[in-house]
Amino acid sequence: MAEYESPDIEEEEIEASPEEMDEEEFEGYVSRLLEDAIQYCDELSTDRVTASKYYSGHLPEQEDEGRSGATSYDTRDTVNAILPSLLRVFFGANKIMQFSPKGPEDVQMAEQCSDYINNLILEQQPNFFKTMMSVFKDALIRRVGVLKYWHEETEEVKSSKFTGLDEQQAQILAGEDDVESVEMEESGQSQEGIPLFDVTLKRRIKEGKIKIEALPPEEFLISRTAKNVETADIVAHRSYKTISDLVALGYSREEIEEHAGIEESFSNNEEFVNRHSDNATRHQSNMEPASRKVLYCESYVRIDKDQDNFSERLRVCTLGSTHNVVNVMPCDQVPFVCLTPDPTPHSWDGASITDIVADIQRIKSAILRSVMDSLVMAVNPRMMVQEGAVNMKDVLNTEVGSIIRARGGPTSVVQLDMPFVGQQALPILGMLDEIKASRTGITKISQGLDVESLTSTARVGIDASVKAAQAHIELIARIFAETGLKPLYKGVLKLVCQHQDREKMTRLRNQWVPIDPRYWDSDMDVTVDIPLGGGNDMEKMAFLE
Repeated sequence: MAEYESPDIEEEEIEASPEEMDEEEFEGYVSRLLEDAIQYCDELSTDRVTASKYYSGHLPEQEDEGRSGATSYDTRDTVNAILPSLLRVFFGANKIMQFSPKGPEDVQMAEQCSDYINNLILEQQPNFFKTMMSVFKDALIRRVGVLKYWHEETEEVKSSKFTGLDEQQAQILAGEDDVESVEMEESGQSQEGIPLFDVTLKRRIKEGKIKIEALPPEEFLISRTAKNVETADIVAHRSYKTISDLVALGYSREEIEEHAGIEESFSNNEEFVNRHSDNATRHQSNMEPASRKVLYCESYVRIDKDQDNFSERLRVCTLGSTHNVVNVMPCDQVPFVCLTPDPTPHSWDGASITDIVADIQRIKSAILRSVMDSLVMAVNPRMMVQEGAVNMKDVLNTEVGSIIRARGGPTSVVQLDMPFVGQQALPILGMLDEIKASRTGITKISQGLDVESLTSTARVGIDASVKAAQAHIELIARIFAETGLKPLYKGVLKLVCQHQDREKMTRLRNQWVPIDPRYWDSDMDVTVDIPLGGGNDMEKMAFLE
């Protein structure tokens, strides 16, 4: 049987050129993502405001007028007991993180990179301690603390005046970099008869800096289905910026005025209203034009804008409450870092210390109020009086030793003795403290506050209690380091490699060395270099001996 031969069919290869999204479709997609993220953020703000009230002692509220309003500050006490240990862990060492070389030829580069980035973050960021403290408190109280890092171009104009220069010296100064204008004025002659000049130079100095900032929680937006920041459909930073700030960012005033409108974006957000005054969200018609505030959203969106079946990450900037797109550019990283003390698997956030101890604070507050009410009733008992036979002003007078005028004899006024029963509730308070200690690891022994236990307990038992508390805090520190500081360091390294385009002399380890990040590997991994689980100073000394 002859083999069947298929006829040669020439197929025309038709390359369908993908068409990009039109501007209206793209803007609508971004606007829908932003609106859903804003609604999600406003929902989370309700819980965060409640957590803040627990920390400040405004919850639980006392609804019965005339009863004790005493509140137990368990949330504040626990957070303030954890914070010092966390800050000591992260700021007690010269290096928080260290970059790992990929091969033996990268060892020197990784060491130099570690020294430079640690110096850049720990020493060249003037408010880094305050920034990290704010992020830690946000995470411990409100579930999530947010860091934002970016490269900022700064421009500064300086004028310098030089006197008594000859023409050659003046030309050398005028030929220097960054000189914008030169003014020369003849001031006389030298002894040799050479003309001398006074020279005024105007320099425009451009410099780039790495900035790190702790964001208020209500300014951070993320899609409600996000598992983490890197894979979220949208991550954004919304804030109010003045028209002058936006002009400094490169936007035209006409474009800003076109999309400004009357901004009420934060009017439904409880956190923003709780943190600011009422008129902070209202438009003021008599405000100076350059100081007028406009809603500005810097979003990082995953979208297939060019319709090639692959989603790209874009940085999209929008103005106004209708989210008018004013700038779109590709980007390779999301400059946000989220820290949470108790991460929830497969979710971008987690649980806070408030979530752990809020119920204990409610129960202890109710018991404290009952104890105080019982004490008040025992010290100031109620009076039973015969109506019409007693002067009521005398009865209501609480002055010590005051006289009560009565016409019906001693039986007209009878004191209703109420025994103090509050001591029966005191053991319950101790039991609740033990429950809180088992949840958080924070005990009086671990804080060195329980004198009785410290004097009656063997050293081994005390060390065990202290280490148990340290284990809880070290776990939080490890989570913060791995999920927060590690991506921060990797992100800062990428920014340095992208934006520092020349060699720079930097002081590292008390020596001035040339630094040129253009030849660094921006994909190096980061390892935690903070003292976790290393024992206390006495144990280290005993080991060395």
